[in-house]
Amino acid sequence: MAKKPTLKIVKSDSTSIQPPRKLGQHGMALWSTVQNEYSITDTGGIEILAQGCACARSRRRAGRRD
Repeated sequence: MAKKPTLKIVKSDSTSIQPPRKLGQHGMALWSTVQNEYSITDTGGIEILAQGCACARSRRRAGRRD
């Protein structure tokens, strides 16, 4: 009889991959939300996500919420 695979419980509110630069509160919130759902690990994907999060931070600083 085949042995059943062992399962590992992972907390869904944590991300092991940190952004390549500081993103501020709002940028980091977006980073965490996207990483928890998609677990982006490739270099290009991480950079694109970081740029999007930096834009979210800049827009928030400028008072834009759209």
